[in-house]
Amino acid sequence: MSMIKYKNIRQMHIELTSKCNASCPGCPRNVSGGYPLPWIDKREWSLSQFKEVFTPELLKGCRTILFCGNYGDPGTCRDLVEIVDYIKQCHWEGTVRVHTNGGMRNPTFWRKLADKMNPQHDRVIFSVDGLEDTNHMYRRKVQWSKLYANMKAFCDAGGSATWEFLIFGHNQHQLNDAKALSEELGFKDFFYKKAFGFTEEKQGRGLDSMLLLDDNGLVEGALYPPDDEWTNSWHLEAGKNQGKSNTRMDPLVPDVFKRSFKNEKESLDERIQKGHLSWLDSSQQIDCMSIRNQEIYVDAQGGVHPCCFLGHVSQDADGIINMQYYEWVDKNIGFDNINIIKHGLQYVLDETDYFSKIKDTWDIKKHSDGRIAQCTKHCQVHNNPIDSLYESVRIQEDLRKTQIDEQQN
Repeated sequence: MSMIKYKNIRQMHIELTSKCNASCPGCPRNVSGGYPLPWIDKREWSLSQFKEVFTPELLKGCRTILFCGNYGDPGTCRDLVEIVDYIKQCHWEGTVRVHTNGGMRNPTFWRKLADKMNPQHDRVIFSVDGLEDTNHMYRRKVQWSKLYANMKAFCDAGGSATWEFLIFGHNQHQLNDAKALSEELGFKDFFYKKAFGFTEEKQGRGLDSMLLLDDNGLVEGALYPPDDEWTNSWHLEAGKNQGKSNTRMDPLVPDVFKRSFKNEKESLDERIQKGHLSWLDSSQQIDCMSIRNQEIYVDAQGGVHPCCFLGHVSQDADGIINMQYYEWVDKNIGFDNINIIKHGLQYVLDETDYFSKIKDTWDIKKHSDGRIAQCTKHCQVHNNPIDSLYESVRIQEDLRKTQIDEQQN
């Protein structure tokens, strides 16, 4: 398989902004659901920047544009409606998908967005993990009354919406009620996903919970995984093969976090050589999603990456897997050289060896010798965590097709 070239792009995942109204504990934007990363770089794409980079020529060959991201919610992007309108004015016939927690702005904004989107092709995916008494437990700082009014306004205005439900121990009993509410509001689809985030990185062990901190870094509680039938196979395998660890329930105030982050960066090479990534060494085969889909990821700063997982480095996130790749880009490519606002997308994809150099590391046997752990973790052929994350969605899609076939017959 060849890496992605400019003329072959078929899908684009674009982070329109690094701003967000929420503080979800599984998001790298913040520290365990509390305060944001102390060095978070708040940027967003303006309409003029977007038009300059994403030309009608580029859009013409693309099938899907996904507005989501690692650090921001597209719903907080000031020019979201205008950007969607620009795409449509280019007589583009592909699909626009917007992923959002839905808890920002007001009903008028969501009605305007619905008016610009094609209900036959486009979709807003509202990430809503429960009902009024539970959604805020993971989607922290999202107000239910505002979210509900926004979802209703979008659907009432003719927008096509999907309700996407992450299953935890605290909301697994609400699946049927949430699905019923989605139908009442006029959602086109309701899908549940088995929650990610209950695996630690040092040894790939399963975790018993997800720590919750407040805005000052003090322990507020924890979230727990659902029953095994609602837990994705990646986490079940991690617990079975590597063992389980208890989540450390320690406070982490900003100054302590900054010192800890600095120490982890300084000891990165030593920790890798000690085997902290060796639990991934046995997974040698990679089936790259980006190559398969001819997809790129563009972050809010203008950096381009093969996928959103590699795109975490746009904000220098914590965790040994992110740190390894950040150091690799810094040493082998340079972050300035992958910025499409400065150099243009065609230059980065066609005139640099960035993507090819990533692929070259897949021939390295050990991560301590330079193999990129982020690629192995997320695109390994066997026991793939992304496959397990969406295994429940595929089951539901297959069931939906069967139901439609039965109704037609």
